[in-house]
Amino acid sequence: MGAFTTRREGDSEAKPMEGLAGKLAALIGDTEKLYGNIQDTILERIEDEEEEEIEEEEDELDEPDMAFSYYPILQPAISRIHSYRLTSQIILEKSLWNFDELPQTMEPPAIATFDQLLLRRAIVDLVDCVNMDMLNVIIVPVHFSTLNVNSYRSAYVDICSTIPKSMRDLISFEITQSGVQNWHSQLINAISAVKRFGRMVCLEMDVSSPQFTDLKAIGVDCVGFTWKSGSMSLDAARNKFITFGKRATQEGLRTYMLGTSTTALYDAAAAANIDYIGGEAIAEGVKQPQGSFAFTVDKKMADVS
Repeated sequence: MGAFTTRREGDSEAKPMEGLAGKLAALIGDTEKLYGNIQDTILERIEDEEEEEIEEEEDELDEPDMAFSYYPILQPAISRIHSYRLTSQIILEKSLWNFDELPQTMEPPAIATFDQLLLRRAIVDLVDCVNMDMLNVIIVPVHFSTLNVNSYRSAYVDICSTIPKSMRDLISFEITQSGVQNWHSQLINAISAVKRFGRMVCLEMDVSSPQFTDLKAIGVDCVGFTWKSGSMSLDAARNKFITFGKRATQEGLRTYMLGTSTTALYDAAAAANIDYIGGEAIAEGVKQPQGSFAFTVDKKMADVS
């Protein structure tokens, strides 16, 4: 990745990467400030909606905290891990919250602040990957509500604009929780806001009622879902994956599936030609992206058995 070298040997002039180092330092500072703001104010607003019995060994959950993690994404067609989806876990009220399952009562300003924090973290880690000559893609989830309100969207785009142009092919956006009622005028603003800052815009969908018409025309590149099976049989799940994949392919869209918890689900998704698959059947979350590398589910399961 010579394009990101900071200085050629014998060349006394500073290269663009040195300017990026300054931007990196500033982004880290902004992230720390925003992190402190979340701990001091926003997290206190979230209330646990269900009463749970707290066992003695859960004492470590007493203090509010947040941790970032990345879930490796496998592209079955080439048996390769090449991207990492960023998320976070939040400890509050002696409970562990996942960024993707925040309480429905959470206010839009708080959601927008979380989205901004995740984006800042992604940029910092992306620059770090490039500095270490690691080539991989970072996928950043952003809630539709953040991109649907002018003020939140503007603040988010301001952070997007700090992504170095040379690195925008190494970041993708996943718009989550859009709802099927938003076709298509509201989606256009959300998609166009982030489209120019990354390699791909993904849209989270309902696997049970896929509606893909004209999505390609408004800038969507990939559609997908996080699998929550409940009591559904594997055969029923397999049929849903096949239908989802076929309809997306007909519209010229790529597909992804998260929450793949077993090898049987992985096999069903891969057989349905889902393009990108993530979940425990692939790998647990990691603290930082680890580059692109060859990978097979069979090998992974053999390693942990």
